[in-house]
Amino acid sequence: MFNVYSIKKDRRQTSNGVKNVQSKQGFVPAFVIAIIALLLLGGGGFYAARKGLLKKKSVDDTNTPPGLMMKSPITVTLGAQNNSGESGSALLEDLNGKTKVSIRLSGAPSGVPQPAHIHLGACPAPGAVKYPLSNVSNGNSETMLEISLENLLKELPLAINVHKSAAEAGVYVACGDITDDGMMMDDKGEFMGEKKGESMMGEDDDTMMQGGDAMMGQTKVFKITGQNFAFSQNEIRVKKGDRVKIEFESTGGFHDWTNDTFNARTAQVNTGGKAFVEFVADTTGEFEFYCSVGNHRQMGMKGKLIVEPAPSASLQFTGAKLAGINSPLLDFVKADYDKARASGKLMVLYFYANWCPICREEFPKMQSAFNELTTDRVIAFRVNYNDNETDDAERELAREFGVAYQHTKVFVKNGVRVGKFPDSWSKEKYLSEINKFLSQ
Repeated sequence: MFNVYSIKKDRRQTSNGVKNVQSKQGFVPAFVIAIIALLLLGGGGFYAARKGLLKKKSVDDTNTPPGLMMKSPITVTLGAQNNSGESGSALLEDLNGKTKVSIRLSGAPSGVPQPAHIHLGACPAPGAVKYPLSNVSNGNSETMLEISLENLLKELPLAINVHKSAAEAGVYVACGDITDDGMMMDDKGEFMGEKKGESMMGEDDDTMMQGGDAMMGQTKVFKITGQNFAFSQNEIRVKKGDRVKIEFESTGGFHDWTNDTFNARTAQVNTGGKAFVEFVADTTGEFEFYCSVGNHRQMGMKGKLIVEPAPSASLQFTGAKLAGINSPLLDFVKADYDKARASGKLMVLYFYANWCPICREEFPKMQSAFNELTTDRVIAFRVNYNDNETDDAERELAREFGVAYQHTKVFVKNGVRVGKFPDSWSKEKYLSEINKFLSQ
């Protein structure tokens, strides 16, 4: 510390002292200023560093600012090239002004890094590299590009291309064109405006689609919710040619709905968010759908999409229709029975006696069940049994299936008996057993 009192005392003693003290007074402020400058520089550095940290946090923050508009994810189909056997898809997502590119390939070699890029131009022979992507390793690659998806799409035409290896970069193994088929989405995961392309339809278009079932199949809408870690529905069943619309909502956690076969994927949404996707089920078979977020699929968040063959021309029957809108319950006629058996559909035979009080009480429950069935994969017959209306074909049928009592139910699938039940059933029991045999 400086002794200010001693300085003033020196100034009172001599004129020389005043001169000396003035020198000291000149020195003291300079020294103090130097210290203050150092403090300011240090504090400023600290402030600048602190400000830098705050700025970095803002840049790295992946939360979407309220009201931010962004593109919904775009799926690019990656087709195999040069007989590589490698195919799959790439997902382009807008994450707070950046574009995340996720590549998933099946048939990729294990342990061989495969270069990938976004190229100018279009497949199968795109031009120069526009954006390098992370190598595809064991079929997977993820890259974050420093450009928004909306701005990226302004640079079309672009294509994603995967090469065989670094040593054989001239050999293309998978390629897919990027197309602008997305919609704008707000920070709540709600879609704004309409999606481009034929998958978005107005009411008139939708009516036309449903009215043109013979050409395009029906439009089937499924409302599915997802939470950690399950879907509300783990089986979806449609016909080949049906247009399928998945209306997805997250009721807990960050999820989506994905099916690779039809390149169908909703946007990934958080709790309360909604998204949808539409596609045409043009391939028969059983295909998995799942949540593609993190390891949700491995944790059991998946289900089965079953695409059945398109129905042939509807079967024509001569017997009286006793119930059923989609699946008929008919009075037995041998020709109708033979036709139904050849169709391969599930058949339910109810052996009925007009003198049996249990039959008279139970049969209306069976009729109610068939009136509620939404599937067309079942055909049922009321078969007369040991009454005054029983004919020879019905007697032969009872012998074939070992029926010993009236009110017996026999289930036949692909021409083979799969169940026989002599007890009395409720409507709910009919629906439960029919659905059980349909799922087998």
